[in-house]
Amino acid sequence: MSHFSDYEAILGKDVVQCGRVSRTAHRHWVHVVGTPYDLVEWDSHDPSDQGIFQPMITAGPPDEEDIVQMRYHNILYSRPIDIYEDDPWPIREERWAVNLVKQVYLEAYPQAGDMQYKVFLPEEVHVSPTPPSISAVAESDDNDAVSSGEVVLRDEIRMLLTDWKQYPEDEDRRTWKEVVVSRLTKIRPAQEDNTPGAVKKHTPYEGYELVDEDIRMNVFTLVPHARKMYRVLHYTTSLRTSLASLALLTKPRTLR
Repeated sequence: MSHFSDYEAILGKDVVQCGRVSRTAHRHWVHVVGTPYDLVEWDSHDPSDQGIFQPMITAGPPDEEDIVQMRYHNILYSRPIDIYEDDPWPIREERWAVNLVKQVYLEAYPQAGDMQYKVFLPEEVHVSPTPPSISAVAESDDNDAVSSGEVVLRDEIRMLLTDWKQYPEDEDRRTWKEVVVSRLTKIRPAQEDNTPGAVKKHTPYEGYELVDEDIRMNVFTLVPHARKMYRVLHYTTSLRTSLASLALLTKPRTLR
């Protein structure tokens, strides 16, 4: 325990006495005598049992050649995305998220076959939020909404993947990842504009036109620690909204 940089930064390199607080199958917990500090050491985890919140493969190898289903936070993920597929995603309400995922991963794996794994969508088809009717906005008690007529819609789709097939001989590089694609859409009741050459920003919402739209994607690596899995930001398309210390984008960021 005394060979870690955090220990040396606080307690130095002197020999100290410790008293055992607890010893379990995977954890050794001691108190440093004469200080307010405790030290906790965990043994190495088993890749097949990384603790609480670990996703589980529910259908796949060895019964199948590839993963078919996964479960995470009681959500079943069973619809794979092929980033090399040219046809539009069949579910219109999910297409905006799938298109961004394809765009990002194609930057990292441009040649067909480079990416050996797939990103999975939940089994249940996503349903996007819908705006209130035009009459409901007009009758709203929100003075700001009434005066501007603007409506803000927040949408989010979560996906799951494991890249074990990308690194079959390197267990240390295999990870679980959660992909979160979010969309913030600002719309307002459509207005007549007879200006020659005026271009309207249409939306799929009847009676509304688009004011602004912000779509971003975050990829979180699920990291095991103390028999529990935590999300650590690995990639983002929006550094200005990220609190993580990621390298600045000087070229297309890779997911490798």
